Amino acid sequence: MIGCWDRLKDDGLSGIFGRGISGLGKPSLFLFQCLVIVGGYYFFCQHEAAGMDISLHTWLSAEECLRLCWGGGFHVGDGNACGGGVRGIFLVRQHVVFVVSMLLLGGMYFQDMQTLAGLWSGEDYSHCYLVPLMVGYLVWTDRKSLSDHTGGRPLLGFILLVFAAVLLLVGRLGALQTLVYLSMLFAILASVLIAYGGRLATRLWYPFLIALFMIPPPAFIDNLMSLRLKLISSQLAEWLLRAAFVPVYREGNLIDIGVIRLQVVDACSGLRYLWPSFLMSLLMGRLFLKKYRLICFLVLMSMPVTVIANAFRIMMAGVLAKYVDPALAEGFFHDFSGWLVYVIVLIVLGGCVYLLRSRDAGEGQSGSALVERFLFKGAQRGSVPAAWHGILAMGILVGMLAVRFFLVDTQLIQTRIAFTHFPQNIGEWQGERVFLSNEALNSLGVDDYYNGVFYSSSHKNQAHTLVAWYDTQTASRAAHAPTSCLLGGGWLMESKQVLTPNAARSFPVGQIVLSRNGRRLISNFCFLQRGRVVTSEWLNKLYLVYDGIIMHRSDGALVRVEMPLHENQSIEEGQLVLDDYVGSLRVALMSYLPKDYAH
Repeated sequence: MIGCWDRLKDDGLSGIFGRGISGLGKPSLFLFQCLVIVGGYYFFCQHEAAGMDISLHTWLSAEECLRLCWGGGFHVGDGNACGGGVRGIFLVRQHVVFVVSMLLLGGMYFQDMQTLAGLWSGEDYSHCYLVPLMVGYLVWTDRKSLSDHTGGRPLLGFILLVFAAVLLLVGRLGALQTLVYLSMLFAILASVLIAYGGRLATRLWYPFLIALFMIPPPAFIDNLMSLRLKLISSQLAEWLLRAAFVPVYREGNLIDIGVIRLQVVDACSGLRYLWPSFLMSLLMGRLFLKKYRLICFLVLMSMPVTVIANAFRIMMAGVLAKYVDPALAEGFFHDFSGWLVYVIVLIVLGGCVYLLRSRDAGEGQSGSALVERFLFKGAQRGSVPAAWHGILAMGILVGMLAVRFFLVDTQLIQTRIAFTHFPQNIGEWQGERVFLSNEALNSLGVDDYYNGVFYSSSHKNQAHTLVAWYDTQTASRAAHAPTSCLLGGGWLMESKQVLTPNAARSFPVGQIVLSRNGRRLISNFCFLQRGRVVTSEWLNKLYLVYDGIIMHRSDGALVRVEMPLHENQSIEEGQLVLDDYVGSLRVALMSYLPKDYAH
């Protein structure tokens, strides 16, 4: 025993895990990790149940105590100990379950955490850097109450852990990165509840709600919300300008005041103020209000306050451009007014909190008390989780690890011909290939692509064509519908529908009609996925999950065609022209896709 401990002390954790396994393949390495985790935890539980006491006549470092817990799981008897703080952290079963769970989750989600931090670097979500600090502050200030609410059945923790595993499976195979992020947060919360008892949910649900603001919403939700907010802000700004006696003409998100035309673009939609306003209203409500109905009212108030403040910013830019200098509508004043808008929002929300506190007298029954009453009635404080609780939790976490080792990383790649020699003539359409920039390719994440412009001399129309091919689709790189891209480019969506097959086109396509500055454009798109033609992005995700499990495949292509309409060309006439081209395009594509795509 002493010799083993000396070797452990000399080598360190990195030495043990770094030597002897470097030559193992992924499945073997995975099984080795599983055996160490589950076996080590089981060994700890068995020795603790047997009441083995060992007196250590030396002070141990935190790393040594952690290694001792991992390897033997002994608890310290009377006499010399590891030091009161270290003993309480590392040599109690709850802490072992939590620490091992966090180590597993850290390895499981490490790359996702890096990707998430990269999203925070964008201007719309720079506030996300503050969310972990807010969560930590709320937990720290509530630490005494958290200590009083330990114990209770861990059932809720296991339910949340299974839910996190399902989210991870769907997110990884369905190429939905947002679900992977949600899985990470639910898994962390579940690990806490399993290790320290389900009653903690009564105190942690609010910090968890705050933590959800670390996750940016999917791009298509962002763009749809930005579109709606642009139109609302433009309309409100028009009313405010008229109230200020400024002559104005508005067309969509374009505001013409004579001396200058103001375009309410995505950056001015107010979306980058809306999420921080929701976040700050939740934080203010937690710190200064007791009744949850008043907190809900404050959160609801933050939306109109933000939208009106943003419209006021657009109106002030119009007034200054009209009566002072058009240059004031951009540059320094434009950036400064954006900062000023959010200061105004915070001041108004602070005033709302001041007024609501007069109605916040009395205790009432809090949301935490209601949760505890209905879910944890009779639960005992301070109860220690049974040994099988930790083993079951480790088993679920190991299963979550297996998703990546045996499903995501083992997808089969199909043999096909590259688009290098894709024909430049499709029927009567004459084409020219256009190569995408490195930035666009990195955004798409494709393995192969064709991008070109085809022209019909008889119809005088151009068809801008993009075929994006993916050998495998993951949460960070997958085919997506063009809705978010086109709306993000300033186009306004007039209609969206699915067109059934016809004589010229033997498969369904999604149709989007867009307009911008008086111009119209028809977009047709479809997903060619392992022998299927899919027009729904959500159905495409479901097929990705199903085929990833059953077929071990996630290959697929996005076919996207946009055709601008002539000034006097109707949507129906333009779609007939596009049907002929899209039908011929798919026939040409079949030679460059796997064999089962021809079905």
